[in-house]
Amino acid sequence: MKKWNNEIRRYVYRRLMSRFGPTKEWGSINNPIPNTSHYRNLLKKLPEELRTLFAIEVTVGAIENQIAWALQPSQRSISSNGHMASYIHNRSVALDVGLIGCHDIPSKAMFQ
Repeated sequence: MKKWNNEIRRYVYRRLMSRFGPTKEWGSINNPIPNTSHYRNLLKKLPEELRTLFAIEVTVGAIENQIAWALQPSQRSISSNGHMASYIHNRSVALDVGLIGCHDIPSKAMFQ
Protein backbone atom coordinates (compact mmCIF):
# COMPACT_ATOMS: atom_id res chain seq x y z
CA MET A 1 0.00 0.00 0.00
CA LYS A 2 1.31 3.43 -0.95
CA LYS A 3 1.89 5.84 1.93
CA TRP A 4 1.57 9.58 2.35
CA ASN A 5 4.48 11.55 0.96
CA ASN A 6 5.25 15.23 0.43
CA GLU A 7 4.04 15.17 -3.18
CA ILE A 8 0.59 14.06 -2.01
CA ARG A 9 0.59 16.56 0.85
CA ARG A 10 1.60 19.31 -1.58
CA TYR A 11 -1.34 18.45 -3.84
CA VAL A 12 -3.83 18.53 -0.96
CA TYR A 13 -2.49 21.80 0.49
CA ARG A 14 -2.40 23.48 -2.93
CA ARG A 15 -6.03 22.48 -3.46
CA LEU A 16 -6.91 24.08 -0.12
CA MET A 17 -4.87 27.21 -0.95
CA SER A 18 -6.40 27.65 -4.39
CA ARG A 19 -9.94 27.29 -3.06
CA PHE A 20 -9.75 29.02 0.33
CA GLY A 21 -6.49 30.98 0.53
CA PRO A 22 -4.06 30.90 3.46
CA THR A 23 -5.34 29.84 6.87
CA LYS A 24 -4.77 33.32 8.31
CA GLU A 25 -7.83 34.34 6.23
CA TRP A 26 -10.02 31.40 7.27
CA GLY A 27 -11.47 32.80 10.48
CA SER A 28 -10.84 29.44 12.18
CA ILE A 29 -7.83 27.18 12.50
CA ASN A 30 -9.93 24.12 11.58
CA ASN A 31 -11.84 25.24 8.49
CA PRO A 32 -12.52 28.32 6.38
CA ILE A 33 -15.48 30.24 7.77
CA PRO A 34 -17.98 30.97 6.14
CA ASN A 35 -16.98 28.32 3.57
CA THR A 36 -17.30 25.31 5.86
CA SER A 37 -19.72 23.45 3.56
CA HIS A 38 -17.45 24.03 0.53
CA TYR A 39 -14.49 22.82 2.59
CA ARG A 40 -16.35 19.63 3.60
CA ASN A 41 -17.33 19.03 -0.05
CA LEU A 42 -13.71 19.39 -1.17
CA LEU A 43 -12.59 16.94 1.51
CA LYS A 44 -15.16 14.42 0.20
CA LYS A 45 -13.75 14.74 -3.35
CA LEU A 46 -10.09 14.44 -2.42
CA PRO A 47 -9.94 10.64 -1.82
CA GLU A 48 -10.98 9.97 -5.43
CA GLU A 49 -8.57 12.62 -6.76
CA LEU A 50 -5.70 11.11 -4.76
CA ARG A 51 -6.62 7.60 -5.89
CA THR A 52 -6.57 8.72 -9.55
CA LEU A 53 -3.44 10.86 -9.41
CA PHE A 54 -1.29 8.98 -6.90
CA ALA A 55 -2.75 5.46 -6.69
CA ILE A 56 -3.26 5.84 -2.95
CA GLU A 57 -6.33 4.71 -1.02
CA VAL A 58 -7.23 7.21 1.70
CA THR A 59 -10.31 8.22 3.60
CA VAL A 60 -11.59 11.68 4.37
CA GLY A 61 -10.52 11.02 7.96
CA ALA A 62 -6.94 10.29 6.88
CA ILE A 63 -6.87 13.54 4.91
CA GLU A 64 -8.24 15.42 7.92
CA ASN A 65 -5.49 13.92 10.09
CA GLN A 66 -2.77 15.14 7.71
CA ILE A 67 -4.35 18.60 7.60
CA ALA A 68 -4.54 18.64 11.41
CA TRP A 69 -0.79 17.97 11.63
CA ALA A 70 -0.20 20.93 9.32
CA LEU A 71 -2.61 23.38 10.93
CA GLN A 72 -2.47 22.74 14.65
CA PRO A 73 -1.43 26.00 16.31
CA SER A 74 1.05 24.44 18.72
CA GLN A 75 2.35 21.08 19.72
CA ARG A 76 3.07 20.56 23.39
CA SER A 77 4.73 17.18 23.13
CA ILE A 78 5.34 14.46 20.55
CA SER A 79 6.67 11.18 21.89
CA SER A 80 6.76 9.08 18.72
CA ASN A 81 9.34 9.41 15.94
CA GLY A 82 6.59 8.71 13.39
CA HIS A 83 4.42 11.49 14.78
CA MET A 84 7.38 13.87 14.81
CA ALA A 85 8.03 13.09 11.15
CA SER A 86 4.35 13.67 10.28
CA TYR A 87 4.39 16.99 12.11
CA ILE A 88 7.57 18.18 10.35
CA HIS A 89 6.56 17.00 6.88
CA ASN A 90 3.05 18.43 7.05
CA ARG A 91 4.11 21.77 8.51
CA SER A 92 6.96 22.23 6.03
CA VAL A 93 4.79 21.46 2.98
CA ALA A 94 1.96 23.69 4.25
CA LEU A 95 4.49 26.49 4.75
CA ASP A 96 6.04 25.88 1.32
CA VAL A 97 2.71 26.24 -0.52
CA GLY A 98 1.67 29.24 1.58
CA LEU A 99 -1.20 27.58 3.42
CA ILE A 100 0.43 28.61 6.70
CA GLY A 101 2.95 31.38 7.34
CA CYS A 102 6.15 31.73 9.29
CA HIS A 103 4.09 33.13 12.17
CA ASP A 104 2.48 29.65 12.45
CA ILE A 105 5.80 27.91 13.11
CA PRO A 106 6.79 27.52 16.77
CA SER A 107 9.67 29.73 17.89
CA LYS A 108 11.09 27.00 20.15
CA ALA A 109 11.49 23.25 19.97
CA MET A 110 12.70 20.87 22.65
CA PHE A 111 14.25 17.49 21.88
CA GLN A 112 15.32 14.63 24.11
